[in-house]
Amino acid sequence: MTQSLQSMSDALTALEHHVRQSGLRMTRQRKVIAEVIIELEGHVNIEQLYDEVRKRDKNIGYATLYRTIKLLREVGIVSSTQFGEGPARYESNVARDHHDHLVCTRCGLIIEFENDEIERLQLEVAKKYGMVLTDHTMELYGVCIDRAACDARRAAAG
Repeated sequence: MTQSLQSMSDALTALEHHVRQSGLRMTRQRKVIAEVIIELEGHVNIEQLYDEVRKRDKNIGYATLYRTIKLLREVGIVSSTQFGEGPARYESNVARDHHDHLVCTRCGLIIEFENDEIERLQLEVAKKYGMVLTDHTMELYGVCIDRAACDARRAAAG
């Protein structure tokens, strides 16, 4: 598992160390991208992230964004998840506890949840099969019970 990053400062220090260890420079663009994704709530696709980054620096392009996301993932600052057949979504790991996801396959709503009993059962299953868990992701797929709210979110997403 990746080191615990409890603050923006921890994350930027870890990123700078990783970048230098990789023979690269810690550029202002990398710092801007890291700050934006750490500050964002929820799960964003590359387009949403690009829009937010460009609000701070119009000179940052997709190539810089993709290269920096790769570095952020290597350090453990960002996780990437692909829910179903949708686009990859990114979320910050900084100052966040482990959580799982419940995803509506109609409107795309993503609900984060924690459940101690599920966590306990996963450890039990791993032990039963001779494994020690080092990490995991869990995604549950379904549809919203509130069909009107689901339809409204679906329409808003366009």
